[in-house]
Amino acid sequence: NIENLEGEIVATATIIYKEKADRDRLLDAQHVYSGLVSTFLHAHIHEGYCLEVIILKGQAQIIRKFIDTLRTNEQITKININVIAQL
Repeated sequence: NIENLEGEIVATATIIYKEKADRDRLLDAQHVYSGLVSTFLHAHIHEGYCLEVIILKGQAQIIRKFIDTLRTNEQITKININVIAQL
């Protein structure tokens, strides 16, 4: 669980949002926390929905702040966080 981790970690944030959502809010969050974002993958998964997988590397506390920012975006319908490694 990311809530209990400290130090540097590698994680993925998988999000689903409506295709017609304002992507500027999502991109703004990714730019604010650009030091964390290694890369991301965007796919159209179902009629009207997009999926993004964001690969993150950085301090757990800062990654939690990024995730909290995503959670305030009402256009995102699902967020799944997976911690891959604690460095």
